[in-house]
Amino acid sequence: MEAASDDRLCNDTPSAPSRVVGIGAAAGDLEALKQLLSALPADSDMAFVVVQPLPPDAKSVMPGGLQRHTAMPLLAVDGDHELHADTVYLLAAGCRAELQDGRLVVRPGNPASARQQIGRAHV
Repeated sequence: MEAASDDRLCNDTPSAPSRVVGIGAAAGDLEALKQLLSALPADSDMAFVVVQPLPPDAKSVMPGGLQRHTAMPLLAVDGDHELHADTVYLLAAGCRAELQDGRLVVRPGNPASARQQIGRAHV
């Protein structure tokens, strides 16, 4: 008897996400973000972009604090990046992002309006 093959199991090439989910989270939202990531399935076929309203010189404590709460890869990004399904992208402090043709296009934000970066992420 021949085993049925599933191309998804044999294909190591990351796939494009079916949806891109933008999540706005300030430093005080870390616990809520941990709970959200813990509840998300690792195979949702979506990409998740976390936007932090921090000035450029601020240091985020989120990457290490979040990775252990998800089975998905968590990538800190401060430059343009192709989005892949089942991946969490953490936008660097002081950056803004737009979604263009399946890519996260990252640009420096306005330090005077760091709190507005979540609303202007365009993800």
